[in-house]
Amino acid sequence: MSNDHDTKTSSRTVEENSQTELDSIGHLKVGPASDCYANFSPEGTELSLLQQNTYDQYDSIFMPSIRRNQSPRSICGPMTMANVMIINDFLEEVLSSEDKELTQALLDEVCERLRNESFVVPEVVSALEWLKESRETYIKENVSNFKTERDRRLYLSAWTANYEISDFFREHLEGKTYRVFFSRYNQWPQNLAATYEEAIRLKEEERFGNLRTWKRKNVKRDESEVRFLMEEFHPQRRLLSAT
Repeated sequence: MSNDHDTKTSSRTVEENSQTELDSIGHLKVGPASDCYANFSPEGTELSLLQQNTYDQYDSIFMPSIRRNQSPRSICGPMTMANVMIINDFLEEVLSSEDKELTQALLDEVCERLRNESFVVPEVVSALEWLKESRETYIKENVSNFKTERDRRLYLSAWTANYEISDFFREHLEGKTYRVFFSRYNQWPQNLAATYEEAIRLKEEERFGNLRTWKRKNVKRDESEVRFLMEEFHPQRRLLSAT
């Protein structure tokens, strides 16, 4: 696939009975539908979102690595990281070398990789190890913030934050041919409850609003409030609104 082909992942599960559409300027529309798909066309490119059942994050095969890295039992974040790397490697390997178009047969093939433990497990383990190393580095650089061993343990075992997935992509996708878009919720409404690094990192989402009008019935929504974000990493990192 050439540079004008894009891949996309999401940190959330697409619900069975919903349709998501993204128009050319990145606005998101949600409504009832029998199909689940999305089209996003930044700068003339086209992107499709498909829901596929792949490897179960709760499979016991991950338990040794979860324990070793003091990770939470729910590893949807590291699974997202792993799946993106598997898809990206597949595109580099199959499309770039043979100059093929992305066909249904190739989509089926990459989905089989996402269900194959020989592909999935090493990437998930790698993501878990990266996450632990990143968090331990933060602890060492901010020792005074962690008063007890319990504070440290809770920090290491917290669910993966969106900014951590973002950092992973920025580090691991550098120099890759294919662009990745990360679709995620605006988490600024959680800023008052955020702690440690997350409290600082959430500041970049402040401009997307607190979603106060999204939570109240019979109130006109504030157009400046953005519920969904689309993060782009190349050629430069940008957070785009997708409301």
